[in-house]
This record gives sequence, structure tokens and C-alpha cells, in this order.
Amino acid sequence: MQKTERKDVFRSGLFAMWGLGTLVLLFCVILLVYELAQRDEAPYATANPRINGGAPALAQTDSSTMRELLLYFASPEGAALVAEPRRIELSERTVENCRKVLAALIEGPRDLLAPVVSPSTSIRGLYLLPGGELVIDFSRELEMGHIRSASAELLMVHAIVASLTQSGINSRAGERVASVRFLFAGSPPTGAFPSHIDLSEAITPDLNWINKPSTFDGTRDG
Repeated sequence: MQKTERKDVFRSGLFAMWGLGTLVLLFCVILLVYELAQRDEAPYATANPRINGGAPALAQTDSSTMRELLLYFASPEGAALVAEPRRIELSERTVENCRKVLAALIEGPRDLLAPVVSPSTSIRGLYLLPGGELVIDFSRELEMGHIRSASAELLMVHAIVASLTQSGINSRAGERVASVRFLFAGSPPTGAFPSHIDLSEAITPDLNWINKPSTFDGTRDG
């Protein structure tokens, strides 16, 4: 009888100690969660953190800045290039900034100006060489969606070059675009397109095309 009582007391003591240990552990967990909450830290890190009741948290973009650039499109009558101011979020990499400017050119103008690049065009590759030559590899949609005229081809080329060689697009590291070389589907132009301008060499900016009438044969007034 005494042995049975001793076993019951021993068993009760074990349960009491187990219960006390559980309470201590629970208290420690609550204290840890409280400390993390005070530091604005989550107790479990996730790959896609969410804030404000489920909205995805946006990545910090301290290295990016909004800047007003000039995008060049054709005048309504297709006789000259006209600048359209556009605010674009730029990064610290010149080549990435060029990609964003090209995307805006492909998107087209927001005013009454005429687009210079077919909206179905895509950029297959973009490379900035050490000497400041930017190589753009366009898809074939640029060729298929473009009007075959000297005026249209010249305005397209010089709009792209003028938009990409402005100083505001350059990074703080000193990378700059001095000229633009055109490729189509990974190859140099064949002559079938564009058929009115020589793109065998990189093209440098020619601001005479901006707000300056151009004729069908590619000559400039003045």
C-alpha cells in the first residue's frame, strides 16, 4: 500500500514538473515574439514578405531615381523629330537605362506625335562596349512593321540614336553612349531593310534631324 502511494506521489511530482517546464517554455516563446515585434522583425523570414494585410512588400530602390528625359518621335506629318519629355526611373547602369528608354520608344508617344518604332518590336540583346558604342539587336518585327520610305527609316534611326545618347541616361560610373550600332535578329543589316540608310557602321547623333524637315530622299533642308 505504501509502495503504491509512493508511486502516485512520484508520478504526480513528474506531472507537476512537466507542467511547470511547459509553462516556462511557453513564457519564453511569448517573450521572444514580443521582443521581435518591438524590433519590427518577423519571427520567421519568408521569400515573399507581405505587409499591410497581405500586400507584397516592394523591394527597396534606393539606387534608382526618377529623371526627366527627352524621347524623340516623328512630327504628325512625318517630316522631323520632336522631343517629348518623359519621366523614367533610371538605375545606376547605363545599359539598363537604355533598355528602359527603348521600351518607352516602342510604347510610342503620348501626345499627337507619330511613333518611330513598330509596337511589336522586341529587343533581343543590348550591349554597351567600352568605347561608348551601344549595340542593339532588334527583332525582325521592326523590319516587318515599318513603312518602307527614306523619311521613315531616317527618322526611326535618328530618333533612337538621339534618345539614347543624351547625357541624362548615363550612369554615375561614367558609362556613356556615344554611338549606336543596329543589328536585326543577331545579324548586321542586309540592305533590304533599311534600304535608304547605311547601317554598316555605328551611328552617331545628328541633331539636324530634330525639328528640321527631311525629304523623302534623305536630304536635309538648309
